[in-house]
Parts: sequence; structure tokens; C-alpha cells
Amino acid sequence: MSNLTVVTRIGAGVRLTETAAPQVIESVPAEYDWSARGAVTQAIHAWAVPAGSEVPPVKIGAKGNQRATDYGRGVDALAKAVKRLLGGDEKPVTLRATLSGEGGGSVTIPADHPLYAALVEMITDGQES
Repeated sequence: MSNLTVVTRIGAGVRLTETAAPQVIESVPAEYDWSARGAVTQAIHAWAVPAGSEVPPVKIGAKGNQRATDYGRGVDALAKAVKRLLGGDEKPVTLRATLSGEGGGSVTIPADHPLYAALVEMITDGQES
């Protein structure tokens, strides 16, 4: 497989996640309890794996030395996308500044600080390029 193919497949994964997440939500009954422990993952397994088939392993390896399978990484990415669509599991935005070098340190910048908006704009502008 060429590097170009690898990069293209990774890019396609992002698009596939964006289209699959709403399909997972639509695949369950309206009264489905999304707040139950493991509910999002179970909905993904039910959507992805044909009825009567075995769910592929999410992790492999000995306890304490496990690593995610390709299926497991896909489930994790899709679970994050589904949770975003459901509006749950949102963490508050925290802006931190770090000073490197001698005497460095870090600080959390509160949202009401005069520099907050300017710093967020610098960060988001930097991500667009």
C-alpha cells in the first residue's frame, strides 16, 4: 500500500465518521437510554455487526498490555462523534498558557480575562492554515 493510499484512507475515515454517527443514532428506538453505561458503544456494535455475528475484539493483548484493534479505534472515534451529536459528555473549554524555558510554568486563563478572546482567535486561526 502506498503512502498516498494510507493518507487517503485516513481522510476518508473522517468523512465516514461524520456520516456514520447520525446513522447510529437513527438505528435505535426513540426511547433508547443513551445515558446508560456503555449505551453508545452497544448502539455502535448493534449498528455495525450483523445480527447473529460475533462482535470483533475492541482490544487485544494481555491485561495491562492491551492495545486497540482497528475495529476498536473505529468504535472509539465513532463513539466520540455520536456523543457530540447527542450533546453529551461535553467538557468545559479550558484555555491554558505555558511558558517554556528557565522559570517557566503554566496558567489557566479564565473566560472573562481580557486576553481570552484574542488568544482563542490566535489558536483557531493557527489551526486553519
